[in-house]
Amino acid sequence: MNLSSWVLIVLLLPILLVQGLWVKLRTPILPEATGDSWGIVEGEGESLHLLVLGESTVAGVGVDTRDQAIACRTATAVGKTMARPVRWHAVGRIGMMVHQLRREYLGGVACLSPDLIMICVGVNDVLHLRSPKRYARELRGLIADLRELFGDIPVMIAGIAPLGLFPAIPQPLRYILGLRARVLDRAAGRLTRSLYRTSHCPTPAPADLIRALFAGDGFHPNTLGYALMSDLLGNCAVHCLRQDKT
Repeated sequence: MNLSSWVLIVLLLPILLVQGLWVKLRTPILPEATGDSWGIVEGEGESLHLLVLGESTVAGVGVDTRDQAIACRTATAVGKTMARPVRWHAVGRIGMMVHQLRREYLGGVACLSPDLIMICVGVNDVLHLRSPKRYARELRGLIADLRELFGDIPVMIAGIAPLGLFPAIPQPLRYILGLRARVLDRAAGRLTRSLYRTSHCPTPAPADLIRALFAGDGFHPNTLGYALMSDLLGNCAVHCLRQDKT
């Protein structure tokens, strides 16, 4: 963010604080999806294992069951493209930030043996005003922790959701949070280019479709939103896996 953006934030700060409180009080709290946090997409041959770590989209907030959420749907997209079975595990909760994922959740997945790890975080780091430098540093630490557990398997970081298009957030707060999300996402992209077997999958958000992709809270994806996100992430995951074999 440049100097003019920071000046704008300072000038708008009273409005932003009021709007932030208004959004928090007004936005309905949706539950996490029901069902198992693991499963298998059937196919022929040797199975792949996808481990998905992250925030509320990994927990399936906005849809009814886990098989409609991002981990299962991404595994389905990977399995369809590669014509192989895919086992998947989803580890996520509402409000998750990178440092919490590192501190509280990695011990529970140490017994797994994934072929690919997908990290879906960032929205809550934006809402808590993490700086891009700190966000990248914490992501680097998380990836280092994962390397210690699982070796040099591919790691993919999903793009941060476009908060600048979230219908639940009023202007000018929406613009400011959208700007912050883009800055943090660019920091994640730069980080992945400096790390071994690590990739970044940015999330496009066509403005003409965006309202059709949200659940009733205007903050989380609905079934269609998860489907479109997962198709994109599945394509990125397949590219990551195939590149790893070359």
